[in-house]
Parts: sequence; structure tokens; C-alpha cells
Amino acid sequence: MLWLKRRGIDFSTTATIGRQGLHLTKDDLKENFAYFNERIDEISLDSMFSKPPVFAETFLNYLGAKSVHSFDFSPYEKATFVHDMNLPIPEQHKEKYSLVIDGGSLEHIFDFPTAMKNCMEMVKVGGHLVVLSPCNNYVGHGFYQFGPELLFRVFAPANGFKMEAALLMEERRNATWWSVRDPAEVGCRVTLVNHCHTNLFVLGRKVDTVMPFQCKPQQSDYVTCWTGHEIRPPTSTVQRAVQRLARMLLGAKRHRVRAMMPFDIQRLLTPRYDRRFFTPVDLRKTR
Repeated sequence: MLWLKRRGIDFSTTATIGRQGLHLTKDDLKENFAYFNERIDEISLDSMFSKPPVFAETFLNYLGAKSVHSFDFSPYEKATFVHDMNLPIPEQHKEKYSLVIDGGSLEHIFDFPTAMKNCMEMVKVGGHLVVLSPCNNYVGHGFYQFGPELLFRVFAPANGFKMEAALLMEERRNATWWSVRDPAEVGCRVTLVNHCHTNLFVLGRKVDTVMPFQCKPQQSDYVTCWTGHEIRPPTSTVQRAVQRLARMLLGAKRHRVRAMMPFDIQRLLTPRYDRRFFTPVDLRKTR
């Protein structure tokens, strides 16, 4: 959120999917402000944690929100509006917000296309939609985990949006933030095999008022095949050398030998954050 403020994102009319909490300590938040060279006085900081349970409205107010509305299926956390996001959003909420934040609710909603469409329709033209969703190693957390392909196809001009940022981060202290490339641009599937909770953070700007998903998104590598083009995934210099050596030494047996290797050895042969797909970024220097 502090990075969004640095980018000049308009928080003035903010909506959250689910009533969002501040899931960190006061010291953690203070450290985050310092990381972005942002100052916050102790009185303001204390006000964000004054009444447990700690929700995010005061923090969002500090970032510039004049109004913060929350949408949830149930009134148990006292959301502003009770609405089942499996169902179309009422007209009164369409194009009303400068910023809509999904901080981890969409993966819990069975009818994901309807829920995502609702979020997109709630944003004003020129406003932004933020989605923070589980990407890897969250089996059992919700109904779904989301990969880059899905969200790049969602935030497309055909749906009235432009993807402004796609970032990936492992859920651990001092983890690296990675910028993610569009699979359609790379020309192959953007994949990741790792061993800890990993989240995908995307920022889309609404550029036009159109009904999302009139033309259903398709996976980009299949579209390439269907249009008669050949997919030749790029490989790194090291990977090409390893593949060439394996062909020379093992011939057709190389696939069987790899399958017999322990998983940890296989993982070592496959770079986790392939630089064809992922670029490390310093959010303090990125707008």
C-alpha cells in the first residue's frame, strides 16, 4: 500500500473485498514506513492499533482515503455492505471507486469470474484495482491459487484494463520482490517451483467502460498454437549446455534418469526464479 502511495495512486474512494485487517504489529508497520522513507508520527501510528480487532480503515485514511467501504458475504466483521460476490454487483456500486483492493478474498469465492468482474466494474475509469492472491504453496487455503497467466489475461484492454504491475513475493521476512513478465510476451509459460508461501500482487488501471469477459480469456500459449505459430520456449545458456550434455551422455534415457532423481536434485537443475520470467525489483526505486 505504501508503494501504491509512492506511485500516486488515488485512494480517495477506496473499497475492499472483505473487511481488511492490519495483519502486522505496530513495529512492523513503522519499519515499513521507514523502508519507503515515509514519516509517521506516533499518535497516527497508535490510532491505527487503538481498537482491537485491528482493521485497515485508519491506515487507508492515512494514505489519502476519504471514504473506505468494505464488501463481505456476512456481517460478522461489520462490513459496510453485505453482498455475495458470487452474484453480480448492484448498479449502485459500479464505477464508484478510485481504488478497489482485494487483499486475499477472491481465492475464497467459488464463482471467481463473477467476483473478478464485480471488482472490475466497481472501479472508475482512471482508477485502479489491486489483487493480492496466493500463487504457490497454498494448497488448502482457499478454492484456488492464481498464476501470472490468469491475471495478465484478465487485466487486458478487451476487458477495459491495462496491467501496470505484476509482482511476486515469497511470504518471509526481507524477501525479494520480483517483477513478472507476461507469458504472451515471453512466448511460453511463466512457471515457478519453490518451497514456501508465495503471493502475486497485481495492479491494473481501468482505461475504458466495457463489460469484462465478453470474449472469454484463453491461455496465451494455446492461442499461439491455434493460430498456426510454433512455440519454442527460450532456454538459458546454462540450461542449453546441460540439455546438450545430457543428450550426448544419455540419449533417450535422459528423461528416465531425471525422473529417478530425488526431487531436491531435480529442483537444483531447474532455476527457481528464471530471469527470463522474473526480475528482482527494489520497490523504493520503482514507481
